[in-house]
Amino acid sequence: IISEIMALSKVSSFPWEKVLAGVEGNKKLLGLRAQANEIVSSFSKYSAPPEPVKFEETRKRLKFATSAVDSLEKLYKSRKLPVYTATLPDFEAKKRAAIIETIHAASVAAELDLSNLQNQLKEFESKKFDKDTTYDVACNRFPSVAKEVDEEVQNHKWLS
Repeated sequence: IISEIMALSKVSSFPWEKVLAGVEGNKKLLGLRAQANEIVSSFSKYSAPPEPVKFEETRKRLKFATSAVDSLEKLYKSRKLPVYTATLPDFEAKKRAAIIETIHAASVAAELDLSNLQNQLKEFESKKFDKDTTYDVACNRFPSVAKEVDEEVQNHKWLS
């Protein structure tokens, strides 16, 4: 039941506003949110233990079947709920650890690639020409073209 409570806390504390902020009218996400809300409400409804059966009241109401109520009460009090336990086999634990390690390595590599791409984008943006780019900046970036243009101007070859 602890795992159910932990899972429910994850579902109930999920940041739906952040996810749905950039998406307008996505029916699948809205449906998923509705299902999550339904799970949270049904868990609160069914998580409380049931009320005990009131055998004395039932015995008073059913005077002709008191022996049946007595036998049901005896069965009710002698019941034992099954206890479920599970252990994780060693090979499965090793497999999960390897998967987690692989995922961690992949996420670190993805973060590194992302930072490299962001740096390349910044570099590209800094070298981009726009309406405010001056002739000196263009000459510094392309010295061979600047030399060729200067020679054409000096030799008066701008019309050929």
